[in-house]
Parts: sequence; structure tokens; C-alpha cells
Amino acid sequence: MKKIFTLAASALLASAAWAGVVTLDLNKPINPSSLEYNDYGIWTQCYNDVDYTWLEFGDEDGEFMLSHLIDGEGASWGGYYWDGFCPAIGGDQTDYGQPGSSASWTTYFGGCMAGGGCVINADGTVTADPAQPYLVAYYSNWAMEGPSNQVMFVDKEGKTTFEPVGVYVCNHPWPYYGCEHGDGFGNPFGEGDYFELIAHGVAADGSEKTVSINLVEFSNGELHALNDWTFFDLSSLGEVESVYFTMNSTDTGDYGMNTAAYFCMDKFQVKGEDDPEPPTPTEIVPANPTANEWYDCGDESGFSKFYFTLPTTDVDGNPLNEENLSYAVWINDGFGNVYQFTFPAEDYTFDLNYDIDEVPYWIYSSAVDFKNYFVYMYRTNENDNPLFVRDDDHNGNIGIQAFYTYDRVKTSSEIAWLYEEVTPPEPPTPTEKTGAPVFNGYTTDGIHAYFIEIQESEPSTIYYRVQFGQNGEFTEWAEYEDILSFTQDGWYRIEAYAIANGKLASDPIAYEFIVNPATGLSEMVGSKTVAGVRYFNVAGQEMQEANGLTIVVTTYTDGTTSTAKVMK
Repeated sequence: MKKIFTLAASALLASAAWAGVVTLDLNKPINPSSLEYNDYGIWTQCYNDVDYTWLEFGDEDGEFMLSHLIDGEGASWGGYYWDGFCPAIGGDQTDYGQPGSSASWTTYFGGCMAGGGCVINADGTVTADPAQPYLVAYYSNWAMEGPSNQVMFVDKEGKTTFEPVGVYVCNHPWPYYGCEHGDGFGNPFGEGDYFELIAHGVAADGSEKTVSINLVEFSNGELHALNDWTFFDLSSLGEVESVYFTMNSTDTGDYGMNTAAYFCMDKFQVKGEDDPEPPTPTEIVPANPTANEWYDCGDESGFSKFYFTLPTTDVDGNPLNEENLSYAVWINDGFGNVYQFTFPAEDYTFDLNYDIDEVPYWIYSSAVDFKNYFVYMYRTNENDNPLFVRDDDHNGNIGIQAFYTYDRVKTSSEIAWLYEEVTPPEPPTPTEKTGAPVFNGYTTDGIHAYFIEIQESEPSTIYYRVQFGQNGEFTEWAEYEDILSFTQDGWYRIEAYAIANGKLASDPIAYEFIVNPATGLSEMVGSKTVAGVRYFNVAGQEMQEANGLTIVVTTYTDGTTSTAKVMK
């Protein structure tokens, strides 16, 4: 059995009626000066191709012009044809189709699947009123004097370019019922079929931008249709001189679309001269929900439940319109991924026609999978594909967040996580200083070098830097590892400090010394005369000069030797 769903729902945004947005009002006609309707709810002058090739509506804020029989006199073929826009009233939703014929539709074409003209209420919701007029649009690609369905606007200053904001649209009964079960020309829709409305924005330089919306589409074995007034966002068209509409269908033949080229339209909106900022998202913020419990079905796939409390008030305790309230479930899988959970339609077949990640509050009213205090999660934490993992090594979690949409502004609560995350305490701030290190400087006979050893006063890491020459630059701080040696003649200053674990750095200390030609070298040392000096590395291999950790062997003229270990 084929199921039919309305695409538009309460969660769709309504265009705000704040100052600065000029809205087409069919109750303010200029040309004609008034509207009269026949017994079928159709404007009585719909076939008048002499006086009304353009319809005009407006007031001191600006004037809208809509094409009607744009080819002028003779275009109606003696009262048997029309195209463009035609006012109507009543919101007739009757199916006038007959098997194998569309004849009745040419008489009863004033209907509207929304059930009446579009009404934008003070709270931002949109309803239909059969006592309010709306526009029936018939698209023709045979018009000679321009597109059949054009909209132009002149503001109160006479400016003819404008920025469209959007327009409310819905299905006309003829194409809707034709897509459902066919008519004399159109075929019933099947998988992948769609019926599309396309808006073209024409800029002053003649360039065009387009944006589209599907009035009807058949997907996943179901027919989806815009049968309520739905806001069609046109803001992406930018500044234009006109907007015109065309239509497209997957059901086409040798002469074009088989689907009847009708749609309904109301409340075309353009940006005014002084468009204020929309309300800030801080005005109406939903109260924070509460995550209460997670029941894991384990191996019994299909019965896991997430329990929560979702308030229907704002943060100040004021009641909210439940039709504008929705919520999302958040998952922290415990492996570094945090995301909004998507509810797949294939699992939630009782309540969903397509995948969603935000659940409207009103879905509770007839929900099987969604309740007003918990939601079924068709996932388990068992086996190889857990929803989230929470153990000693993983901090998986599940949470809920509320959203509220009002006057084109969407606000959100905080995410309420089920498991409170425990933050490890900060380590105590050190207060005790490390003991300062100690310098030990010395020379070795027979070696032209000065050696510095930096000794710790307690277990710690020592850092040092060196200045050569009283006007020289200090080196970068480096970690001290072994004895330092200095062979170049000149003045030196060494600074050092130490840091022990859990303590502050010590006070710095300094040591100054001079290396000169006599440092470590003399012809006579203790009445002995140096005969020669040899250098060896720690592997016992002889080197030309001291390099790194070096063993220095000094031989005297009396045949005796001395050995020293130095760092250069």
C-alpha cells in the first residue's frame, strides 16, 4: 500500500513579519482595484487579456507586479486559456480528476492543497485560512513576451531592483492528485520521480541565479508532497530586477511535462530599506533537559532505551510552543568521536519517513519509538559495534540537547550528559625552592683549559648558560650533563640553576673566571719538566688533541707520568 506524507511540518521555519521585510498582501490590490470571485473561488477576470496583463498589489511600502496573460490581447484565445498568476479563494482540496480525462480541472482550477490563503501568526507559526486569497500559478513555456510567471517590485523610492527573501508555496490539487494516481495526461509517480518548482533571479546585468524546491517527490516507496504552506527561501538569488518561476517534472513527453504545471503561492517577501537584525538567539532559550538512565538491551537487539526529562519551558520557566521544540541525542563513543545521533527511517518505521538527527517534540503524540520520557535506541553496547563504550579505559557517554525555533532564530540548551565526567584534581602548586647547585672550577697541569663541574645539592636537573667576553651574548640554556672545559683565552661567566621534582626552580648562581696563556700550562710543575702530552679517548685510542671526554697522559723528563680525565 502506497503511503503519502506531507513534507511540510510544524518544525519548518516561518518568515518573520518584522519591519524591513515587505510582504505581498493580496488584500491590497491596485490593478485591479478590487477582486471578485466566481462560485468556484476563481477571480472573475482571470481570462481578461486586455486590462490585466500585469497584476499590481501594494501600499506606501512598495508595489508588487505579477504577470498575467503576459502576451496581451488575444492570449486567452477568447476566454479559453490563461497563464501566469490568478487570484483565488476558498482553498478547495477536491480531486476533480476523472479516469482518463483532465477536463474538469480546467473549470475547477481555483483549489489549494493548504486549504486557504497563507496566514503568518504573531508567534511565527503559519496556518491556512479559506477566507483569505492566494495565487494559483500556471506555468507556460510558450509565452512570447517573457516568462509567464514573473514577479517584480518597486519600493517606495521608485527603486526597481530588490532582494527577495522568500515566498510561501504549496501544491495545487491538479498536479498533486495527478502525481498520486494519474490524470488524463500525467502518470502516477514511482520511485525517483519528482515535481520541481524553480525560481530564477534576474540581475540588472541580465545574469541569472536559480534555486529550487520539490513540490512532490517519490522516495523509499512513499509519495512526499508540500501540501501545507511552506517557506521557499529565495535569499540566495541576491539583488535582482525580477524573479520568474519555471517547473520541471520527471514525467515528461514529446511536448513537455505531463504533470499539470500548477502551483499555489502567497506572501512573496522582499527585503525592505531598513531591515533590522533578527531577534538574537538569547531571547528564547529552552531549559536544559536531564539525562536520567541508559538501559542496554545487551544481546536483545532492539530494546535499548535512553530515559530523559525534556522541559517545555524556557530558562526563565515560561511555557514554550511545543510545535517549535525539538531535541537531539548526543553520543560520545569513548574513542574520541562526539556526534549527534541520526535516527534512520529503516529502523524507526512507525514514526519516520526519512532519516533525522533532530526529533520534533510533537512526534510524541502518536509515537511508537519515541515517548515523552525515553526513546528506543536500536543499538546495543554489546558485540563489535557498540553505541558507546564506558569502562576503565573509555569515557563513552550519551546525552540530550533541546532546540527551540522561533522567528527564524534557533536556540539550544546545554547538552545534558548521562554520566558526569570526573576531572582529575590539579597537582598542588609547588612552594618550596630547589637547593641551588654548586660550582667547582679547576685546571690540570699540562692542559691549556679551565674545567667547571656543577654539582647538585639535592637530586635535580641542572641548567646552565655561558657568556664569553663581558660584552658577549649568553648561550641558550642547556641541560648540564658532564664536566665543562674552556680552552679559548678570555673572560667567562657561567650561570646555573636546578629544578627538583615537585619544587620551584632554585635561585640562579654565577661563576666567573679567566683563561689565559698560562692556564694549566707551565714548563716546570713541582720541579718537574714536561717532556710531552698525549691524548686518548675512553676506548684507549690516541687522538691528536683533547676532544670530548679525554684521558690526558703527561710525561716528564725524569720518566714519570701523570694521568687526568678532562672534558673539552
